Amino acid sequence: MPGNDSNTKLLAHCNGTDASTTFVDSSSSAWSMTANGTAQIDTAQSEFGGASGLFDGSTSYVVVGSSGADFKFLHGALDTSAFKFTIDFWVKRPDPTSASAMTIFATCPESAANVGVLIRFGSSRRIIAAIYRGNGANNVIEHLSPNNIYPNDSNWHHIAWTYDQSLGSSNSTFFVDGVNSSTGTKSGQTPSTNNATSTATFGDSPDGTSFYNGWVDELRISNKIRWTSNFTPPTVEYSNDPTSSSSNLRMSMLGIDLAWLHMYPFPDGAISAIDRQQIAYKYRGIVAQNVGGAGTPYRTLLGVGG
Repeated sequence: MPGNDSNTKLLAHCNGTDASTTFVDSSSSAWSMTANGTAQIDTAQSEFGGASGLFDGSTSYVVVGSSGADFKFLHGALDTSAFKFTIDFWVKRPDPTSASAMTIFATCPESAANVGVLIRFGSSRRIIAAIYRGNGANNVIEHLSPNNIYPNDSNWHHIAWTYDQSLGSSNSTFFVDGVNSSTGTKSGQTPSTNNATSTATFGDSPDGTSFYNGWVDELRISNKIRWTSNFTPPTVEYSNDPTSSSSNLRMSMLGIDLAWLHMYPFPDGAISAIDRQQIAYKYRGIVAQNVGGAGTPYRTLLGVGG
């Protein structure tokens, strides 16, 4: 499905060979991702792509980017009155009842003296997220979910955090497996325009105090709200959004078998004729597009939402 678009500012598929320490940002930002400790790719567990990121809970984390300026849009530095974002990912936790703080992504340590954002798991299966403004007292928001909103099992689950500063209330929302599970309201304090305190980290807080234990797949950060109500979690990993051109044919499809679209290579010389056709297809509003040229199978699918 699409989802790696111009609003995507980080996308870690966590794909690769087993035990590899190479993490790749597939967004147009192409941030460097540097594995530390035992952070690695694991092919034994995955939601998509045959692999995921494995973190051991004691030494593993990935540094994303190179400075506190990289993700400053997340704490409102670029638009203090109307900034918005979505952070979503898949996780598989071997012990969801653990009382340890476990950070998924952060641009500062967990303290009101810092500037930045974080999202982590806490005790009693809670999700905790915060936007800090660095004055040592009042945060932009500190959103603590009720107890037990994270499922008590070791299956894969989709987590999404959306934040919209422009709203009067319910600015922050946690979705668990597509269900709105908790909302929080901003404090009314003005966000900082400074850079984040730290370079971003994935799998731990920048100060090394809340290592994540488990697997993560398909971490995405967007500078838009992806969902405002309950939704069906993604069923495939996010892909690039195709664009229209004479060699990249967009089709609205109707009544054409999906498997045929995946397998059938249009013959050389046929593109110019097909390019004038709009073919509707009844698969949840999905449209497909040729991403190569003549003779290339129609493999890339463009979906709705997310």
